[in-house]
Amino acid sequence: MDNSGLKDAARNMIKAVDMYHGGTVSEPQELVLFLKDYDPLGKAGNQAPEAEVVSAPLDRWHLSTARNPVQEEKLTFPSYSPIRGGVRDDAVFYLYYQGSLVGKRVILWVPGYGVSDFAFRFIRKFFQAALDRDYAVLFATIPGHLERVKPDEKAGEGLLSADPKVNLETVAEAVGELKTGMDYLRSRGAASFGGWGGSMGAAFLLLLSKEEQFTHLTLMIPVLDWTTIMSKAEMKPVAARLAAAGYDSALVKQAYDTVSPAFTASSAAPDRILLLYARQDQLTPESVTIDYAKARSISRVLSYDESHSTILLNSHMFKDYGDFLDSLP
Repeated sequence: MDNSGLKDAARNMIKAVDMYHGGTVSEPQELVLFLKDYDPLGKAGNQAPEAEVVSAPLDRWHLSTARNPVQEEKLTFPSYSPIRGGVRDDAVFYLYYQGSLVGKRVILWVPGYGVSDFAFRFIRKFFQAALDRDYAVLFATIPGHLERVKPDEKAGEGLLSADPKVNLETVAEAVGELKTGMDYLRSRGAASFGGWGGSMGAAFLLLLSKEEQFTHLTLMIPVLDWTTIMSKAEMKPVAARLAAAGYDSALVKQAYDTVSPAFTASSAAPDRILLLYARQDQLTPESVTIDYAKARSISRVLSYDESHSTILLNSHMFKDYGDFLDSLP
């Protein structure tokens, strides 16, 4: 399933270039110049200021019941899509909380590639664990998923491109959206932020944690090194497209290292990070995850005999997450 997902991702990356960029990727020298000034945290992206964030009733993914009422909001603000050539693509967040937001602890929740309505039947267990412990949950939709799928696209097609430069622009925009969402909740009185990131969402969260101080982080099957994924056999069509455009592997690696958590810093305290990984993960091998944890003195590491695609089926993980939250002072 993991390898099939990678094949789908490779097709989507090629399709993005063909559909929105005339079938051509950026020139290698253009990427070289871009990297001289690139910083995924160096700008807030093109999102609106917090005053322009619009709150409306949430129209999907409901948690509230008559017995256990939860306040649910859908937050939107203007962003844009580098993948689609810079057209407007509103950022969307789902906000859940009980009581008042003033003084509330919030968990910024960032999912990974492929998140869908089907995944909600599992994800909701994480949300409920947080709500039961008096956290608010701020769920971020990532580009190309849920409401952000365009009529002529399939889920996931608005997130990745075969063009490394476009992907780096997308990462900066996605991280900027997360920052805008946090700033907006601060304006409404939120006291602090923890984080939950899955797969690619964990990579975005870890990049943001270089600048933002999180009280704790949970990382599930995190993408730690983009080059590990790009070097997979399933990604050969992407590598072939880049090679035909004159790219060498060293330049591609240099580009993806700038957004790979394995090569970037984080301000998160190691003893307040929970790392959940799948021993059969075909995207981020077990050895990469273990080396990352050791290099950063992360001791709360739990593994499951699952793949990248099946880890949400493991019921033990949800209890482990609740136990982690209970252990935090």
